[in-house]
Amino acid sequence: YLEKTNFCLWIGDVDHREYLEYPEVGYLPLFLWKDNIYKKSIIRASIIITGHEIIRERIVFFYRASKKRVIIINQEPSISVSNFNLSESKDQNSNFLQKYQLPKKYIFYPAMYLPHKNHKLIIDVLKILNLNKGLDLSAVFCGHDKGYLKKLTKYAEENNINEKIKFFRFISDAELPFFYINSLALVMPTLMGPNNIPPWEAFK
Repeated sequence: YLEKTNFCLWIGDVDHREYLEYPEVGYLPLFLWKDNIYKKSIIRASIIITGHEIIRERIVFFYRASKKRVIIINQEPSISVSNFNLSESKDQNSNFLQKYQLPKKYIFYPAMYLPHKNHKLIIDVLKILNLNKGLDLSAVFCGHDKGYLKKLTKYAEENNINEKIKFFRFISDAELPFFYINSLALVMPTLMGPNNIPPWEAFK
């Protein structure tokens, strides 16, 4: 089909070429599958769209794409966050807080449960702040589990900090803004990027 069709191509990142040590991108069958698609499609794409200048440079470097064909469209917050109005959602916020029973002071990290997302770093910091510095701070995590969540919960238990962490799976778009506005801050220690939407949502 694509042999006779002009097409544009969205590329979020080429991290599989830079972070080979991480199984979620460097695992050989997955690496070869993604790399093969990019090699065959990038040279044929009329337009390649990405979200950041750094990613454009990497696409050109790794796949010898024509720089003039790679355009940047900056990412924006999700629609649910962009359209959110707290003054119109106070009743919903009360229901939200009652439903989830969140800590009074928590940092928020929405990210899939994968090694490169660095949840362990947050757990280590919470241990220092709570057990060594005497601060009362919690963390709320949410995201799809890719098989790593069990290791994280065990790690939190081993460090005696599990009571300060709430692990949620994927949450709905409608509830996402409430997790942001009730938090002290977003924390974003992921290794890979820079096409990460949560910072934009937190700014909003």
